[in-house]
Amino acid sequence: MILALLRILFLSTQIFALPEYPSIERNNELIKSDGSLEYSYIPSRRTTGDGRVNISMGGIHLFSNQGRGLNLFVPEKVTSNNVLETTPGIHIQAHPVDIPLNPLELSQSGILTSKRMQTICDGTKAALPYFVKTRRNPYVCPDDNSKDCYDLNVITKVSNSDPNNPITELWGREILVKVSNPKTKDARIHSVSYMGQGPVLGATLPFYSFFEPLVTDDGKLLVGRASQSFHTWTDHLGVQHTKRYDLMYSKIDSSYLPCDVTGFKDFYPIAFANKDPEMQEYGIAKYPIRDPEGNVIPHSEDLKVTYPWIDRDGDNIFFTSRYNGFHYFDNSGRMHTRYPKRCYDNKNNCNLTYDENQFITQDVEPSWGYSNFGYFGLWSLGKMVLIDGMINHTDYNVRREEQYKWQAKIFEKHDTKGDGWLNFGNGRNLGNPGGPSLPYAVTNFQFFGSLESLFNYHDHMKPVSPRDVNWIINSGIHSQEISFDRQLDYRYMVHIDGNASMTHPRFYPHPQQYSMMKYHDGFKFNNHRTRGEGFVEPVYFQNAAASLEFNLPSRINASQNIRVEPMAHGGINGKGIWLDGESFLDFELPAQTFEYSKKSWYFGIYLDNRANRDVTTQDVITLTDKSKILLSGNDSLLFVNSKNQVKRFRFNPGIWNGSEKFNHLGIQISDFGSSLTLYVNGMEIGKLTSRSAIIKLSSGRIIIGKNERSPNAGFRGWIDDFVMMMGNPSPELKCNEANGFLVGSNDRYSSSYSLGALYPIESHESISKVLSNEGFETFEKYICYVNYAERDGLPRGFVKSSRHERISEKIHFPEKDFKWNKARPDSSQNKFCLSCHRKDRKGGLGLQALEPGEVDLHNDVRRQPNAWPMFMSGNLPKNFYGDGMPMKNEKLPDNGIQISDFFKWQ
Repeated sequence: MILALLRILFLSTQIFALPEYPSIERNNELIKSDGSLEYSYIPSRRTTGDGRVNISMGGIHLFSNQGRGLNLFVPEKVTSNNVLETTPGIHIQAHPVDIPLNPLELSQSGILTSKRMQTICDGTKAALPYFVKTRRNPYVCPDDNSKDCYDLNVITKVSNSDPNNPITELWGREILVKVSNPKTKDARIHSVSYMGQGPVLGATLPFYSFFEPLVTDDGKLLVGRASQSFHTWTDHLGVQHTKRYDLMYSKIDSSYLPCDVTGFKDFYPIAFANKDPEMQEYGIAKYPIRDPEGNVIPHSEDLKVTYPWIDRDGDNIFFTSRYNGFHYFDNSGRMHTRYPKRCYDNKNNCNLTYDENQFITQDVEPSWGYSNFGYFGLWSLGKMVLIDGMINHTDYNVRREEQYKWQAKIFEKHDTKGDGWLNFGNGRNLGNPGGPSLPYAVTNFQFFGSLESLFNYHDHMKPVSPRDVNWIINSGIHSQEISFDRQLDYRYMVHIDGNASMTHPRFYPHPQQYSMMKYHDGFKFNNHRTRGEGFVEPVYFQNAAASLEFNLPSRINASQNIRVEPMAHGGINGKGIWLDGESFLDFELPAQTFEYSKKSWYFGIYLDNRANRDVTTQDVITLTDKSKILLSGNDSLLFVNSKNQVKRFRFNPGIWNGSEKFNHLGIQISDFGSSLTLYVNGMEIGKLTSRSAIIKLSSGRIIIGKNERSPNAGFRGWIDDFVMMMGNPSPELKCNEANGFLVGSNDRYSSSYSLGALYPIESHESISKVLSNEGFETFEKYICYVNYAERDGLPRGFVKSSRHERISEKIHFPEKDFKWNKARPDSSQNKFCLSCHRKDRKGGLGLQALEPGEVDLHNDVRRQPNAWPMFMSGNLPKNFYGDGMPMKNEKLPDNGIQISDFFKWQ
């Protein structure tokens, strides 16, 4: 018995109580056992400015013509459902295999043991504001006007990856790509021609490498990773620095044409961009870079993140952040696992025990910062934020190959869902994820990409999220939506999304052998590769809010058995947090330049209640004045003030989603603390008002879950996406916080009308008041349309009718004159717009973006966040934008036309 116990302790250092199975079932491996993809996927490839011609970054080797090359994105192939709701697999690539590029045509390097990567440089945006009559990509081919032509540069990095004598070369080559049947579902790359006199050699650098190169749409800014190469450079003050760096950039000066590889001469660490006077046109340079806890990283430091992807305008950089091994070795060299482990079939050797040297040399778990995608830049005001969702499907760098897959004991046994053992795999891959069935998939799971808003004119390519600023983003294995609103909106003080917090090594004590971002999941590393001591440290969660107008809580404390999920499984979208009835989160509200009690505040949280039937009330949130909100069964919420006086808010149980399902709770404190309104799934269920303050919020401690001084049980179940924001947001934004959008209905036979009728009349009257104040017609009933059965929790499936419509735009954008042939109306008083556009903000986020236009809307260079590009060029097929738009095939001029010439904005 004792020996058996010792063996269990040796195998695993898990110390957390196991949660129950989540309510939303997801396949977190993302690849099926036959090698096919679990979900619909857009490959993360480098593209032209219009998002169509694309290139694989890796796989072209010096003496092989079999490497990957060019392909074509064809969104017109997606003809039903949203692109992420279609059948599993890849649907928008034109070719079953890539059109290969000859490596000897791309570079003529003498480095024989080379590793290569390449990117497309388009660059036609740089010299093409709308009033310049110059050719942009694509253009109508002069020798065959039925085809689209692209003049492009392929930039290739070649490196020897020799740590003792590192050499990296940059090469450029002009190519001409012709596309037949352009902008139709039958579009194909017709031909690729090599132009000019041959490959052109650019910089030769003393770098170990320059992986994942990428150039912004203007053809002037190059970003890549130097793999911790030593680099000496001089900053704006004339101070010389020599350190190891990963993410680096180079910018062409005005004496070079866009995409001229010889212009990329001087290389700097990304942290320097904010101080670099040559970088101020780019959003990534507008703010100093902060780590996820708000610490400003000095401009001479390496960021300790890797795998960069910069957006087309140079506003934001996405990255992976850390190494996190499932296996580790103690200081005696014995191997352990973080959770109990077993093989999930009898075909592989996942149960082998390695010594430490074997583990490293066989690369059982790749040992660098390949996990956890995040971003920073203009839209996060410089703050690093880890992304929530299945794009971060696992914390561990488990390899793709079958012999490295296993199961881990993650959840409690469930009668119908399983025994609690889940497959771990596909955290890291350098081969083809799909095998022969998906030959054009991405070869590296850590590659990142996004088509941003390029195809938002296509109904099936638009994001579904009800938020204002959304993209579909892609890793090397998965695609999902991301919303940036909670970083852009200055009112958010706290957002807890289930990701652990991270600290840059500049700001925490660490052993010399471990100089990486500290990921606060409670695991203690002794070096950056394999050595550790298990889950013996405190757990802290990320505060994903980024506002610069508050003193933000830097991180969220976790107490009493709370773990960071090792897989993106338990939340409404991605990771959730399990509270066991005794555990709790807490954070300190810092002192501000204002008094909390004199402001209005909104709180929101998702709850998946798993309390035992004999538990009648559960602590959910305790505020700084000791007042609190409790859940009582599935039909009541309780408010208990600081004097222990109780107010019960009853609601119809028909609006509650029942057991093992998520519901959203909203709390609005207004009128100097004298008014409290509660919301369930985005709609009001009750209100309490008083002549004096019933809640006196101040700096101090907020608790989520069990209040250790309370006689009540703490909440037991899954929670996700706790937010605290200043103000009294609109009914639409409160619904958005519940992952929905508001629908007005006069159709008494619709399900929305019937569900809306279960809410009190006051909830409908308050929405009607907002609409009538803006001059819009009102509806009999309203509902916040949500769909928590979806794997990402997004409101898919809504069907509009003549008596049943979405009213989001009427609430957030009541300006009625957004028409293509009229000047942009004045939005300078729009409260929703003013939550992101502020007087002191930069890079298009200032107040000037809201001023009335001086030209017709289709000539106004300002774009809405999710608006498609201003121009279309090349061939335009008949009915491309819908019936009669255009009425015949069009040959567009070389400088293109405004898309809104066909989209007559209403």
